[in-house]
Amino acid sequence: MLIEKNSLEKEEYRVKLLNILEEASKSLQFFQHSRNIISYSYAMPDSTQKKLEIPIAHFLVLTSITGYNVLIIGETGSGKTSLARAYGKGVLGSDEYLQISPETDLSKISDIDFKKMKKGKLSDAQTSTEFFSAPFVVIDELNRVSQKQLNILQEYLNNGEINLEGGKSILVGRQTKAGRFQQKIACINIGAEYTGTVQLDKAIADRFPIKLNLDDYPLTQKDTLTMLERNPSEQFDIIKSKENDLSKEIIEIFEKINTIEISEEAKQFLAMLSNLNYCYRSSTGLKSGINGFDTSVCEGCHAKEKFGNLCGSSRAPSNRMLISLALFSKALALYRNAIYKDTPLMVEIPDVKAAAEFVIDFRELLDENWVQQNGGSYLIAGRTMLDDLEKAMKDIFSFQLNEYPSDKDKSRLAKEELLSTYPYAPMSDQEYMISIYKKKKR
Repeated sequence: MLIEKNSLEKEEYRVKLLNILEEASKSLQFFQHSRNIISYSYAMPDSTQKKLEIPIAHFLVLTSITGYNVLIIGETGSGKTSLARAYGKGVLGSDEYLQISPETDLSKISDIDFKKMKKGKLSDAQTSTEFFSAPFVVIDELNRVSQKQLNILQEYLNNGEINLEGGKSILVGRQTKAGRFQQKIACINIGAEYTGTVQLDKAIADRFPIKLNLDDYPLTQKDTLTMLERNPSEQFDIIKSKENDLSKEIIEIFEKINTIEISEEAKQFLAMLSNLNYCYRSSTGLKSGINGFDTSVCEGCHAKEKFGNLCGSSRAPSNRMLISLALFSKALALYRNAIYKDTPLMVEIPDVKAAAEFVIDFRELLDENWVQQNGGSYLIAGRTMLDDLEKAMKDIFSFQLNEYPSDKDKSRLAKEELLSTYPYAPMSDQEYMISIYKKKKR
């Protein structure tokens, strides 16, 4: 069935989202964490600013309407597992909980009908459980997963068809107009004191497009004092937390979230992120074309002078990350439009930059020395990178040409002039370069 374009502009979906946000806040009202997870401003045409402050309950709702799995990282005792379980119980009506250990037999997350087993094969006796059909599952201590468990877990996380012992195949999640839906939040502990863990396999980590490190958002002093002043009976308890099932409403938005459009400027910004792979010194035009690429390659290159050699100290996100970033940006645009009706229901650059902090792995993309020179933390350095790229994009679109590049030779010279001035311009697509100048000429 075709989904109506821009169908989320209907008032009913704005009301649905606001209701879900309110219920999510209620479900986590005793979780002592008042620091906002996302904070950014949207500039209106009259130069006024619309401030977006997104608390943790609302943040989790936005991840749900994308259908993306979430990885919550934090030290032991940070409350991440309780947070995830209470959210599932209070918003998606599911408290399915899977704890991982090296001894966990993941094939046993299915039921066994022993009457059938007596009469036939194991595959005939295996039946689906809530781990397969529920809209939401919490996976705890994911970084205890063993190599033996990886294949099954990858299938399961991908909401695909999982093959159990004896050849039985079961589909994961609920069927919707936009594909199968089952959101999983996985929690992992960090810290040298936590033994028995393994480095999270990249194939597994890639199944969690959105990552939230609670250590980046510590409790405020007010949170701590409130927690200490409460009676034990008033402390956050998932058993006492509110039960509610809004999975139907969330899936309705999930089915339509991709109809939200991305502005031309935001598309260019996403392209700029991809352009971080370009390199003038490489014979292939890409950093991957230089074996052992590091900042020493940049000596004497004009791009080194821009933003303290961000060009040589960064890599581009993978295509998978860029796709995830675009969709999570749509969730933020929908939230912005729900809170401020006078802002457009369209992804803009501020939405992309806010979403990028939870989708792009800055640890993978940024040189450690560059991080130390730009704030000392990957989060702060990542924000600097995004700000610098936005400046770069504005410079490209404001680049002055004396003559419009109407033919191939002139467009080639214009391209060379732009590249010699700025390091992040698209290098290989001449038609694209011409299109930039056409827009500038208008």
